[in-house]
Amino acid sequence: TIAIANGGTGATTSVQARKNIGTIEYVESLPAAPEANKFYAVKNGDNVDLYMSDATGTLFYKFTTSQQTIDTLSMKGVISRLFSASELGFAYDFNDLSTLYQDAEGLVAVTGIGQPVGKVLDKSGRGNHATQSTSSKRPLLQQNTTTGAYYLQFDGVDDYLETNNIDLSSITQLSLFAGVRKLSDTTQVITEFSISGYSQAGGFYLITGMDGSYNGYSAAAASGVTRLAPFPSPDNGVLSATFNRVSQVLVLRRNGVAGTNGRTSTGNFGNYPLYIGSRAGTTYRFSGHLYSLIGVARLANDSEITNAERAIAKNVGVTL
Repeated sequence: TIAIANGGTGATTSVQARKNIGTIEYVESLPAAPEANKFYAVKNGDNVDLYMSDATGTLFYKFTTSQQTIDTLSMKGVISRLFSASELGFAYDFNDLSTLYQDAEGLVAVTGIGQPVGKVLDKSGRGNHATQSTSSKRPLLQQNTTTGAYYLQFDGVDDYLETNNIDLSSITQLSLFAGVRKLSDTTQVITEFSISGYSQAGGFYLITGMDGSYNGYSAAAASGVTRLAPFPSPDNGVLSATFNRVSQVLVLRRNGVAGTNGRTSTGNFGNYPLYIGSRAGTTYRFSGHLYSLIGVARLANDSEITNAERAIAKNVGVTL
């Protein structure tokens, strides 16, 4: 994390200084007309020169830092740290086109918006790639015109991705992160582990509800669903959840704000496929945008949760 003292940046307030850290763009050289409230990163040997702009787009400060420090503010750095001890799980960054293919076999690369996505490589290092073998059921790659970030657009009709079985049967704790824009307030699956995270032991889900809610669950919960509501569509959400089947506590957050804690069952998670955008590929289709999806088989600490949420928020266009 970078902490910059108010005044050392030229910002008039600490809020402005923190805001200027929000967006980083790597460039070969500085643009003639910088955007407002932005970081530009220019490679300088083994280091990176960072230029900050104010609300009018005027460059007013530069400092040099290491590539490692910059990575702490990036999705690449977030995923690297979450899986630094080779934890089980999965990590999909749809803003990284090098991990996307138009076909399920991974032979035809995704190169631009409007193209179908039939395979997404898992960046956790565990090989849990997500695919869709039916061409008509593949989500499309699109781009947020405000943030510049890419996302998968699910049509709410038949689009979804799935993995082979992911063996989490030795695991009792899991942290989940997602960046979404939901476009409908019907019950829809963002992601679900097993054909029913509600009824299959050791499953879990993250869904949207018909009342504008976001819901988390891990079968079979002792006292019902953890629920955040109401957030009527269209809604941009940076979602994080920690499932602790040891203490039976489920914490669900939207845009950095947690709801009332729910409960989970005891025992380990299961050995199931992960579905993205649908329940078992048959019902509760997701209508919306998905920017990233990460699940790591441990409880992330407060700093890791904050860093993940900030990196996702930068792409979704949410201010935390």
